[in-house]
Amino acid sequence: MDERIIIRRVSGKDNAWLAREMLQDIREVDLFELRQFDEDAEQALVESIENSVDCYEVRTLGDERLLAVFGLGKEPLNDALGTPVWFIGSTAAQYYPREFIVHGREVCRIFLNRSGTSLCNFIWAGNKPALRFIKRLGGKLLDLIPLGNQGEMFYPFLLKEVK
Repeated sequence: MDERIIIRRVSGKDNAWLAREMLQDIREVDLFELRQFDEDAEQALVESIENSVDCYEVRTLGDERLLAVFGLGKEPLNDALGTPVWFIGSTAAQYYPREFIVHGREVCRIFLNRSGTSLCNFIWAGNKPALRFIKRLGGKLLDLIPLGNQGEMFYPFLLKEVK
């Protein structure tokens, strides 16, 4: 496989610095989602990192441009859903679709084993890249619900098994 990206565990880093770096080139849909729960997108991203038992950064090989930050929540949301998993991407992430699918499958399998529950979260109805991605991994979208400070429509999703 032609590896063009590297994935590293985030540990011992300045989470605010990593969040600021991500926000310099964040996908608009991801920024919109972050702001639905906290107008301060940097603070929302820092909290996501800090509330994760495992958090990783994805960078390009060579110049180490930040492509994404993702993680697994520390605790299940509830018995019906499972453990939150999240992903925030940069505008450049779109140029690595094959790598994100291949590695996304591997990482989600690891997260499923580690958590012992389904993976879950909420995706804004307008976030087409995230909806396609989670469906390709085998995620099931549940009925739309209003969430966030503006009552935007979000799909809850469950990922019980990776395709």
